[in-house]
Formats: sequence, C-alpha cells, structure tokens
Amino acid sequence: MEDEELDLETLKEMMEEVAVVRVVNLIISQAIRDNASAIHIDPGEQQCRVRYRVDGTLYEVMTPPRHLHAALVGRIKVMSLMDIAQRRIPQYGSILLQQESRDYRLRVTILPCALGERTVFQIEPQQIEVRPGLDQLGLRLDLLEFWRSLLQGRGLLMVSGLRASGKGTALRASLASLDGAQRSLMSIEDPIRYPIPGVAQVELQHRYGLDLGCALRGALHSDVEVIMVGELRGTDACLLAVDAACAGCLVLAGTHSSRAAGAVERLCQQGVERYLVAQALRGSLHQRLLRRLCTDCRQAGCKLCRSTGYRGVLGIQELLLNSPALSQAIIEAADLHEAARREGMISLEQDGQRKVEAALTSQDELLRALR
Repeated sequence: MEDEELDLETLKEMMEEVAVVRVVNLIISQAIRDNASAIHIDPGEQQCRVRYRVDGTLYEVMTPPRHLHAALVGRIKVMSLMDIAQRRIPQYGSILLQQESRDYRLRVTILPCALGERTVFQIEPQQIEVRPGLDQLGLRLDLLEFWRSLLQGRGLLMVSGLRASGKGTALRASLASLDGAQRSLMSIEDPIRYPIPGVAQVELQHRYGLDLGCALRGALHSDVEVIMVGELRGTDACLLAVDAACAGCLVLAGTHSSRAAGAVERLCQQGVERYLVAQALRGSLHQRLLRRLCTDCRQAGCKLCRSTGYRGVLGIQELLLNSPALSQAIIEAADLHEAARREGMISLEQDGQRKVEAALTSQDELLRALR
C-alpha cells in the first residue's frame, strides 16, 4: 500500500502496533550503541533502507519491508511532536531520550520525496563532559598555539569546512576555552546544541523575527566582548559581524567553504567591502575529517571497526593568519590561498600527508577527504 493511500485512522492503528514501536526503538538504540552521528531512513519501491552515519560514512544496517514505511514514519512523527496527517511539506522536531544513563537529543527532519517521506535524525549527546576541549580537536601543536593566541585577542576568526566536518565542534570548543568570568561571552546558534558554562546562548527563532541580524544587533547593544556565530550568512549579518570585529569584539564565525581562503572570499561575496574584511580578519581555520585507522586491526578489518579498517575520526586543518601581505591580497582580490602558502601556511594536503606518514590514517582516506 502506498503511503499516500493510507487514511489517517489506518495509519494510527499501524504505528501503534508492537512490531512498529519495537523497530523504531531498535533503530534508535542501536544507532546510539554504534556511536552513530545520524540515522537515515529512506523509502524504496520494495523496501526501506536504514543507514547509520558512523565516523562520517553511511552504512546500511537494515531494510524493513516497504509496507511498514508509513507506520515507521508516523511513529517517529508522534515521538518528535509532528503532525502525522501532514505528508506534503517538510517537518522538523526533536526527541529527548536517555540511554545507558546518558541524555540524548535527536533532531528529526522529515522530507517528502517521490517514493515517500525521508527521515533523518541528528544524534546529539547532551552531557557537557563528553564534549571535546580545544586540545582534543586534533590540531597540530604549532597550530593549536597559534589558535589559542588568536582567541585571546580581538577581530574576526573564521572557522570553515564542508558539511559534517566538525566546524561547529571547533567553534564551541574555542568559545568554551575562554574565561567567562573575565570576559562577556555570547553565542548565537540555530539550534543550541548543548549548554556551555559561562556563555549567554541565544537560539534563533525565525517565526518570531529573531533572525541572525536581529540577534547580532542585540548582542552589540549588550556589552558583549566575544560573539560566536554558528553559521554566518546573509549580507546584513556579515556586515554586522565585521563591524563588531572592527570595533574591538572577538567574533568567532562558522561558514561553509572548501578552503581557509574560501571562507574569507565568502564574506566579500556577501557584500562586505574588501578593505573592511582585510581590517577585521585575524585568521581563518579550515577543517576536514578523516577516518582514523583502527588501532586493533590496522586496515585488516575486525569486529570493533565493522570490518572497515577504520575507527574514530581525526581532523586535518589549515590556518590562514592575516598579515600585511594577505590584507593586500584580500583588497586586490588576488589568489589568497597561494598568498597564504607563500606566507608559510601548511595546507590541508600537507597536514594530511603528515598524518598518513604517522600511520594515523591511510592515503586512500586522505584522497577521499580531499575530493
């Protein structure tokens, strides 16, 4: 039976069946046990496909029959407080649960597709103590010291990466490393992932008009010294962030880009004058995640690494430090990446090759991450 053909009463009966409840519970609990960061449930013509994202890679774990799909999605909608009757527009919700004495929040997105509704969970542990500190991000010692010194100053620090590259973790670890007793710290997030002690955290509420520009204006009128923006986008917000950095605030801002230099160029593309970007910028950190070689089998494959040869992740980074020469390159719209290389920046490729030589990851994994 196709999802659209099910009437609401039939759907309610199906999703309350013990088998459906057990399958949904099993999907979630097993994902947490496997340290998955996300769950994907995709409808197919004959069956559903359930995949977990572990260490940045998707793995298929089960294929429930197609006729259970609508009931599974309906059950998930109830758990995440969504409208079970709505099947034609995207819906967003969350589930709070406890497993093995740990609290988790699952952010749920349900998106209508040609064969039915696609469901994605983002799994977020809620304990503060499980969050990595600045010295646990995998930064090289020299890069870590540079970054620590930048965090003690003023100006604009960009943190960039592709999707699921750990840039949000790097931003929050950077903010959490600062002294909240001596400095006024604020974060603007969408949504707040977890509490950070000593930080005034603002969650965007678009339906009430609290967008990024509005939140930044409020922050600048509240005697704040350090502002973290989870994702900086939009001309108005970019201008405000750059103005704040030029006025003496430390602004930590995340964005999507494929290089450290690309994050700087995104500001210019958003309409910020190049001379202002050159004046505000202190540094731009770019990160990508690679799978770490399994310490038990070293590529041969074992039960602990799901026979993949990899277990856990590590980052490769490049840090662009502003200088008079780089400021001039920004203003002249020159090749900023090459200018940074001439100034001594260690590139992603170089950092990754060092980690291959240290037997932390493989050459194949490095090539995959650099594609």
